[in-house]
Amino acid sequence: SRTFSRSENENTPPGTMRTNNNMSRRYRHGRQGTSTTKEKIPIILLMILLLFLLTQLLLHLHLSDHSTAGMRGNVVMNINGTLTSPALEGDERSNTNNKISHGIPICVFLYLWYGTPEIDGRYWHWTHPILPHWDPKIAKKYPTGIIQAPDHVASPNGIKPKRGLYSSLDPKIMSQQMKELKDVGVTGCITSWWGRNSHHDDNGPPTDPDAIKIAFQAAELHDIKISIHLEPYKERTAKSVCDDITYLVENYSSSSAWDNRIYIYDSYITDVHEWDQYLPSDKHCPKREDVQLIALILEPKDIETKVVAPKKYNVDVNQRQHKLFDGVYTYFAAKDFTKASTPSNWPEIDSLAQKYNLSYVPCIGPGYDDTTIRPWNAKNKRDRQHGLYFRNMWDSIPRGVKKESDGSYKKNSIDLVAITSFNEWAEGTMIEATEDENEGELYMNILKEFQW
Repeated sequence: SRTFSRSENENTPPGTMRTNNNMSRRYRHGRQGTSTTKEKIPIILLMILLLFLLTQLLLHLHLSDHSTAGMRGNVVMNINGTLTSPALEGDERSNTNNKISHGIPICVFLYLWYGTPEIDGRYWHWTHPILPHWDPKIAKKYPTGIIQAPDHVASPNGIKPKRGLYSSLDPKIMSQQMKELKDVGVTGCITSWWGRNSHHDDNGPPTDPDAIKIAFQAAELHDIKISIHLEPYKERTAKSVCDDITYLVENYSSSSAWDNRIYIYDSYITDVHEWDQYLPSDKHCPKREDVQLIALILEPKDIETKVVAPKKYNVDVNQRQHKLFDGVYTYFAAKDFTKASTPSNWPEIDSLAQKYNLSYVPCIGPGYDDTTIRPWNAKNKRDRQHGLYFRNMWDSIPRGVKKESDGSYKKNSIDLVAITSFNEWAEGTMIEATEDENEGELYMNILKEFQW
């Protein structure tokens, strides 16, 4: 869940070894040293038959080895050192003959925190507690309890995915999702990651190593890029983020799907002076130059107070060592929820990003409704309007180039657009196909239309 700080395979079934019942044939052997060519033929046939049976036995053992109840640990490294999974080999690739270009890269926020009893032992995130308001006086006015899947799910009006409830550890599902995104022109996924050491949010499983490896493998198959959305795990610090950066670079940068952007959710929670102590330093953050760090902002002025060096330093913020982050993003799909998620403020953000040579990633969404898990938050609900809200947000993004006072033209700071989200069901920002007959694949189809 996002609007408020959340410091709150199909495996191939076992093969059946084929047997040959035509083994009652008797072979005649000639006398020693006097066998004829005709007498040798049955021996050759017997050897071929035995070889066939041995091959079937080995195949049976191989398939049985991969038919586990879940997929944890089933992602491996292939001979070239890239991530792979037996369940995805031979999967249908994206339709390369029907490429859609939007004129600018489009990425989606992808969440890896879903689970099912068959694979994960429980319905992670589909089952979700109703979150109380922080003010006890307000909290007592609203219901409490747990939304219990599969009969009810944490989503607006209990709507479910068209594909049914799924696990993020199912390689087949992940591959299908990547293919669907590729086929509507999405170039990358900003993938939720809760850090090393099995960190996770209160209602989801760890995302490393299993889920993120499955995501990378599926992305490789469908030519999608994966960047990291670094979540606000417990006790996250500037130092731990630097350790995360080292871990990510060393473990995933060799993948063909690797995108070196790391988006830091709730980056403003960490004091800017702490960031300044670690991020510019090769000693404290040895892999810093291998990644682009993108900070979440809540209003335009955050760029000058939380993203570049504080004003007290009185230095040229274009100097690498005094620019703490490489870019900014706005995340929230609820228009006007923050000043940074308000489209009328996006030109100002763009202007400041240009001033400090930052990348700017505006985020749009199809709507927002988290009242199933936060019944007290109706004021931030944004109706989907059957696609109109989504289209309007896209049209609100500052475009192209602008004319300078000297008559020259300058490209704006936007080099990609992010969609919040592909599958954040509990907050109602998903564009993934739903079971609702009035909606279905509407938002994926609208996405096809977007042109920069």
